[in-house]
Amino acid sequence: MEYILINQKGDDSFDEEFETKEDALKALDAEWYHMNEEDQKNCTSMYVLKSVQPNEEEEFHYDGDIIKAYKYDGHDYTDLENCPEFMRNDKDVVLDAVRYRADSIQFASEELRNDKDVVLEAVNRDGLVLEILSKEFQNDKDVILEAIKNDIEALEFASKEIKADKEVMLKAVKYEGYALKYASDELKNDREVVLAAVENSRWALEYASDELKNDREFLLKAIRDNIEVLEFANEEIKNDREFLLEAVRQTGLSLEYASDELKNDREVVLAAVKNDGWALNYASYECKTDREVVFAAVKNEGRALQFASDE
Repeated sequence: MEYILINQKGDDSFDEEFETKEDALKALDAEWYHMNEEDQKNCTSMYVLKSVQPNEEEEFHYDGDIIKAYKYDGHDYTDLENCPEFMRNDKDVVLDAVRYRADSIQFASEELRNDKDVVLEAVNRDGLVLEILSKEFQNDKDVILEAIKNDIEALEFASKEIKADKEVMLKAVKYEGYALKYASDELKNDREVVLAAVENSRWALEYASDELKNDREFLLKAIRDNIEVLEFANEEIKNDREFLLEAVRQTGLSLEYASDELKNDREVVLAAVKNDGWALNYASYECKTDREVVFAAVKNEGRALQFASDE
């Protein structure tokens, strides 16, 4: 048994033989290190193979510990694109390749491009590689869930069926609330899914259905965890006096998202500052000059006095 160092430079190719794996690896590293810049640019690839001679016929085999390749940019990775065909059909070779560079999967054999182990390894390394996978894998729950752990934007390349799958989308919005933008219209109107999304990110409500953006009960529940979701509520609800009264009694700082008219509504503002004195900051000028309102705010939070009018 011996080890062969294959070195390809442009149109030239040569190899060296070594008795041990360690010697072959050292030579591989040294060969690249001592190349001048011009030679590195002309280097197509370098890798090591294990040579065996059963029945006196020489065969080359991949050794999982020692395959290496280099490209002209100076970075080393398993260069699947320039590997011989038999290596692109070797599962160990391909797995090594996608672990270093996920999009190497496109250069694997057809069989291995459709191997779920290889696909899972690739999306684990880079979720966005989902874009170049087959429709079968773009519709595979296991693959999608692995991909979105790496990059939630991988959902863009998932199938319509996946985007309409409540189980998958619930997990997705718990990773990143704004994943709601990729959900089906039906799920954008699903209270459980949208609530999970807005609990994770206020921005998520932007992608919810208009129906939920105008749903009093839903919004009151949502602001318990994140009052900033009101920023994306419909203007109609921000003008709804009954809703705003309930909202500020629950969370005084909800006043920030009220319409100008309601920020000047004495009853609404008074309810807000009694819940949280800091809400005085969002009241109208007229309310900031109202002694009873200011007193209620300061009683709740002494530092709220800074928001009162000097008059």
